[in-house]
Amino acid sequence: MNNKGITMSRISKVVILIALYVTVLGCQRNDTAIEDGVVYHHVLTKTLVLEDKLTLERQFVGVVTPSQNGSIGFELPGKVATILVDAGEAVEKGQPLMTLDTRLLASEQQQLLAQQQQKQFDFELVQTNLKRLKTLHGKGFSSLQSVDEQTARANSLAAQIEQLNAAISANKIMLEQSTLRAPYSGVVDRRLVALGEVVAAGQGVFSLSLKQSIEAQIGVPVRMLAQLTNGDVLPVSVDGQHYQAILITKGSMLDRQTRTVQVRLLLPAANTVFSGQLAYLSLKESIDEKGYWLPMTALTDGLRGLWNVYVAVDSGLQNNASEPLMTIQKRDIRVLYTAGSDVFVNGAVAPGESIVVDGLQRLVPGQTVVLSEVSNSVTQIDHTSQAGDE
Repeated sequence: MNNKGITMSRISKVVILIALYVTVLGCQRNDTAIEDGVVYHHVLTKTLVLEDKLTLERQFVGVVTPSQNGSIGFELPGKVATILVDAGEAVEKGQPLMTLDTRLLASEQQQLLAQQQQKQFDFELVQTNLKRLKTLHGKGFSSLQSVDEQTARANSLAAQIEQLNAAISANKIMLEQSTLRAPYSGVVDRRLVALGEVVAAGQGVFSLSLKQSIEAQIGVPVRMLAQLTNGDVLPVSVDGQHYQAILITKGSMLDRQTRTVQVRLLLPAANTVFSGQLAYLSLKESIDEKGYWLPMTALTDGLRGLWNVYVAVDSGLQNNASEPLMTIQKRDIRVLYTAGSDVFVNGAVAPGESIVVDGLQRLVPGQTVVLSEVSNSVTQIDHTSQAGDE
């Protein structure tokens, strides 16, 4: 290659470098200032405000469940004859749900009624004979022993009639119990047996939930129980829907796995929730801990498990635009709590100091910077945001 070609190649490289330099300057003109060859970065800061206590919004999860639900069944064994309702149907208190085959009970009832009628006839005959004997005895034509024997027989028949009456009443109760009725108004969750199936006494045939009475059962730490009182109205959300629930009662037993105590909250009657859904209870907790709220972007890694922040300290100098020049100092801090994208910290910082909240990767301790024009318009961090890892 001749000298002319080499010269053109060098010129091309210089032009490319100049273009790149101009591009970089163009990209950085909003966050840097160049004066006499010295580059001053513009930094975004937040003024520290000391908080005397930490207020966090805690969220605890539980499950939606009916206030009353359970498995219901017959009080006596038998074969299922008819099924009158099925899963998902609403029922009213006293409504028939299922019946058993009652043919044997009906036959037994007829037999008992016949025996009762026979004993009644016998009793009436003995009563008539007894009346005659007493008349004859009064005239001296009958012995006292005959009167006593007839009286004893009448009493025996009367006792047998009472026994049959009791058996007929028991048979009637069993016939009534052969029809299963809803013990309360509710909704059938599941049907547990099929038509023609033989069931045992007490065996569950339906799962029934109390109608229009849904509650949330949620575990709460022991330390937060003192701020809750029966009857309190508390915010509960289910599947994104928010409800004002009434605290029914607080439990008295600590769950060994979750280390929480279960509370019961009654949801409004007008709800669209289903049993088994997750329910979330929001509670505010105040902690006596002084510190400062900062965005996570203000943190950088430190040594020995600590974190660092960069503080912009006034150097006493100004640039050509009469803006104060700030010096970057590194400070050790300790993260106490995290809440979403924010952190609550304390350490080697003081109220009123300006903390750099963005672009820390371009800065080093001792560097001179200029505060951004928008540094005073940083949005105040929500001190009651939901708490995360601690």
